[in-house]
Amino acid sequence: MIKQVVHIAGNELEMDLIEYMDFLVEEVIPKILQLPGVIKADVTKLTQMTITPDAKQLESQNVSLQAQVYYENEEAYQYVISNVIDEDLMQILLDGTNFISLYSGYQYSFQKY
Repeated sequence: MIKQVVHIAGNELEMDLIEYMDFLVEEVIPKILQLPGVIKADVTKLTQMTITPDAKQLESQNVSLQAQVYYENEEAYQYVISNVIDEDLMQILLDGTNFISLYSGYQYSFQKY
């Protein structure tokens, strides 16, 4: 399985992070799920943690989002990134170059039995 991670830096956004998350969930993820070979998509809200010696401060105001897109195989991933499948999705990525970073790689999963 191939996993692509889209990181959205909350401190670089020109709008409220929760508003952008709503946009991501309502507008972007449904388009991503229509792409050939995409089997799953997740959105994660990340809060940077600060651990102090007395363990009293565990949260900070540094919040970001991650969207994870899972492809069924390498061929499906290559097809999607090699072709402009959806003009709207491409424009969203281009509009977000100041706060969106893309990463891709293989996912290795482990479970406790």
